[in-house]
Amino acid sequence: MKITTKLIKSLNPCQSRLDNYLLHYKNFKGSARQFFELEHINHSDKLWVVLRLVSHDIQVIFALEGSFAATEYSILADDAHAAYAYAGAANAAYYAYYAATNAAAANAADAAYAAAVNAAAAASAAAAAANAAAAAYKQEQSRQLEALVYLIKGERK
Repeated sequence: MKITTKLIKSLNPCQSRLDNYLLHYKNFKGSARQFFELEHINHSDKLWVVLRLVSHDIQVIFALEGSFAATEYSILADDAHAAYAYAGAANAAYYAYYAATNAAAANAADAAYAAAVNAAAAASAAAAAANAAAAAYKQEQSRQLEALVYLIKGERK
């Protein structure tokens, strides 16, 4: 399958996406794999083009595989966020209890400081979880494109 400007125009993309393509790749002619490597075309647009060029069977297989991957990603992301939220809440609850049961002002101040430090650590952990989720999402996008290339090659045999 060769992807060219003529082919993309024949798919009738919206004007803004076509303009973006023409701005960066007016003379492009390449395989799906090469098309997937273009930097200035977003993931959704790459899928939009290639999924209009493959058979219905490949579209169905790709959709099923994508739904399984999305479910797995959702479960992992929820577990990570729940763990960080629980850890942050547990630390805050402990230090609030400590501050409430200790009458000395110095101890209460120490407890409040420790709670703030733990809140910052929880925020940092949450940011790390968000970064990990973003990296996993990017990896999943790459895996999707590789799966499509694999399916296209298999269909030709």
